[in-house]
Amino acid sequence: MNVDLERAIVRYYTTRLAADTTLTGKTYTILASMGDDPIPEKTPVITVKVTETPSKMATLVDAQVDTLVAVPMDIDADATATVALYENAVRRAWDEITHPTATEDLNTLVEDECEDYLGGGFDAQGWVKDQDGNMALPTYRVHVGLVRG
Repeated sequence: MNVDLERAIVRYYTTRLAADTTLTGKTYTILASMGDDPIPEKTPVITVKVTETPSKMATLVDAQVDTLVAVPMDIDADATATVALYENAVRRAWDEITHPTATEDLNTLVEDECEDYLGGGFDAQGWVKDQDGNMALPTYRVHVGLVRG
């Protein structure tokens, strides 16, 4: 299920970021962490990782989606500004005010990619600290609800 959900989230980002005018003319790659696509060396990379959170209810699944933005240092003199550009685009992708159909769009992608699951919405929690407890490599965390159909 995690691989399928990662594919759905990659498709979600692909649509949302393509429509983000701050990224017009920018080159970047969106990858699923469990995918086998090669990691490009010269472009910013947005990586999606899904972890299924255990649930006491057999029919409900809470999937934690973490998104990481990485920019090769040698492509841009101001890598910090470039990372901020993509991090803001990731945040805006989950903004339900900017994208009032975000939940429905995600649910459609989940149902298309994840066999035997229905989308149940999402809760964007924002940027969280990395595993070492600092913000050096933060991830954007979203919890996605799924229902086993």
